[in-house]
Amino acid sequence: MQDIIPKDKRSIRNIPLDQKVTPDRAISVPKKHAATTRVAHEKKVESEYHFEDDSQQSDDAFYERKTIKKFTKILVVSAIVLFILVIVGGYALLYSSAEITIQPKVQAINITSNIQASTGSDKSSALNFSVIAMEEKEQFTVTATGDETVSIKAKGIITVSNNYSKAAQKLIANTRFQSKEGNIYRISDAVSIPGQKTVAGKLVPGTLDVNVTADAAGQVFNTGNTTFTIPGFKNDPRYSKFTAIVKNSIVGGYSGTRKKVSTTEVTAKTSDAVVRLKAKIVAETANKLGTSSVAALTYFEVKDPTQTSTSDTTVITQIISAHIITLNIEELSKILIEQSGISTDRTMVSVRDFSGITFDVSKASTKPWIDPVLNLVVKGKADAVWFYNPEKLAQDLAGTPKKDLTLVLSKYAGIQEAEAIVRPFWKNTFPQKAHQINIKEK
Repeated sequence: MQDIIPKDKRSIRNIPLDQKVTPDRAISVPKKHAATTRVAHEKKVESEYHFEDDSQQSDDAFYERKTIKKFTKILVVSAIVLFILVIVGGYALLYSSAEITIQPKVQAINITSNIQASTGSDKSSALNFSVIAMEEKEQFTVTATGDETVSIKAKGIITVSNNYSKAAQKLIANTRFQSKEGNIYRISDAVSIPGQKTVAGKLVPGTLDVNVTADAAGQVFNTGNTTFTIPGFKNDPRYSKFTAIVKNSIVGGYSGTRKKVSTTEVTAKTSDAVVRLKAKIVAETANKLGTSSVAALTYFEVKDPTQTSTSDTTVITQIISAHIITLNIEELSKILIEQSGISTDRTMVSVRDFSGITFDVSKASTKPWIDPVLNLVVKGKADAVWFYNPEKLAQDLAGTPKKDLTLVLSKYAGIQEAEAIVRPFWKNTFPQKAHQINIKEK
């Protein structure tokens, strides 16, 4: 055994790895085992090389997939951002708007003026006035307390027409009007019926509303629809040219026995009705006039209440008539501004609110509304307000940067200050179209 195993017990496990095997130290391996060993070694090496190739290819594929995924994400985000920008841009374009709140230039003025006003064909004054006649009634019931004998004349309003000439026609107090039924009614005061005037190229009669009272008591004088002539003009060319019709019902006529009612109750209810009727006339006048005219003076006439009796109750009818003298706002404003002492271009200033101004008439008859000329005494306080053109302002602001608002407003002497709100809030320019800019006043 010593001949086979060296003394220092050499074996293949004790051969250093870096030790080169020289031919003279080669280990003798049987030929069959040598071939087997070589094949196993080649497979091992090949297996190692294949592992390294697969790992490299896997890394490349990973980075390639990561790059594609990142690029796809960028594309999606970009598309979303672009879509949002398109939506926002479209919204801003379609729904862009602006609201401009204007404070016009205002100056307080004290008014103490004497102004002459005329009506009808009289054009001698710079200020014209018109008369509106109105009548309102209210009914209520009271309990009858007995019977009484009464004799009451009917009363009402008629419209008299002058189709005779362009000159006004005066009618004396107690002038008679005869209805087609033959009943006689009289006016209590003298009046002047305006002459003919030209309207739209045609000659039309002058008209005036007057109060009439039946010549006698009785229900027969109550009427709601009839025509009148003036008996005093009979056998005169004016007879056929002066006519009248009922404007409001002529009522209240009664003769005989009727139910008696409590005077205290009637007075209390009548007073309440008068207050309501006056308020109603004032409101209806304001609606009728609009913004073109102002009601300067209102003359109310409270008629005597009439009553209609049944078996145990009585219906009271309270009627109020009114004559309202109205003035053209544009003409009145021009005169007040001229007398105010404002030195600027007066055509650019006006008085809009007349609530602080009072009107009165000097040297007038008992019924000023029938006078062709009135001497008005005007007193009070008002604001002179400067004009500006809102349509032109909207055009000037369209498409302008918000920062240039002050520059644009500097061209408008009638604007004291302004505030602007632009929508959407992120826009820094006014809408491109003028109609998208809403202009209002404080």
